[in-house]
Amino acid sequence: MEMKEMEQYLKAIDEVKAAYRKDLTILTGLEVDYIEGYENETRAFLNEYGPHLEDSILSVHFLKGQRNWHCIDFSPDAFERAFKDIGGIRETYAKYYEQLRRSVHADLGDHKPGRIGHMSLIRKFHQLHPSPSDWVHMAKSLLPVIKQEKMTLDYNGAGYKKEHCREPYPPVSIAQEAYELGIPLVYGSDAHTASGLNAGRAAMKTGLIHNTD
Repeated sequence: MEMKEMEQYLKAIDEVKAAYRKDLTILTGLEVDYIEGYENETRAFLNEYGPHLEDSILSVHFLKGQRNWHCIDFSPDAFERAFKDIGGIRETYAKYYEQLRRSVHADLGDHKPGRIGHMSLIRKFHQLHPSPSDWVHMAKSLLPVIKQEKMTLDYNGAGYKKEHCREPYPPVSIAQEAYELGIPLVYGSDAHTASGLNAGRAAMKTGLIHNTD
């Protein structure tokens, strides 16, 4: 979405809320990227539009390599370019989880999103490019930080539908540990289209999650 579309986006949601107020609970929300070095811009954006939001997610999609910025989940080829520029698969995972850690601690103002999005998105292509052996440790070490900051965790079924992933973000074992730590899990389908609604839901342990779709 371009910035010039924000006002129309908010207006459109208000119109849909009014039209379906008797049948659906609709929350105004955004997925906000945490991008290293752009904290001030993100805070300014949230200061302006945060008062309109009722739900929001903070995610990492972009990592800075030695030469370029990379969108890690765009395509297998894009992911390969990313890890070659960053210095290897393990280095890319380590950088990803470091950015997630930074996002949890980042001062993004009073309207900072309270939920971390798809914390294992880095595994989207793991069946093509296997994860490092210690990736689970990297992921689980983030959980106490999320707990400390009193954030919630996106339990995202979209990975089930990705041909090179076939698991939720995060996998069930990590979601279980988060649940046992007392971190609230919020199911999400990450639907970019109507056909994406309820992604992976039947395969996930629904007893762990609170549905907001």
